[in-house]
Amino acid sequence: MALTALLNRKFDVQGCDASEARVVQEAEARAGTPQGERCAILVARRSDRTWLVAVRSSLSSASVGAQALVTVLPEAEGVGAIEYTR
Repeated sequence: MALTALLNRKFDVQGCDASEARVVQEAEARAGTPQGERCAILVARRSDRTWLVAVRSSLSSASVGAQALVTVLPEAEGVGAIEYTR
């Protein structure tokens, strides 16, 4: 759901594979990952039952170096918010 929402907002998710997402604590997801060769996805379950999904674009994408923090609503009902960082 998070990748689809980003794609719809023109955030380049080239090279992103949801099956390679890592489950982490919320603080680690907010901190994100360093820029790398491939897309990186971190997922954290929050106390309010939402999910925080951090997606770092790959170096070869049009969104190079950008990171998106996507809040997915409980039961995957939709996306609550998207924040962009570098």
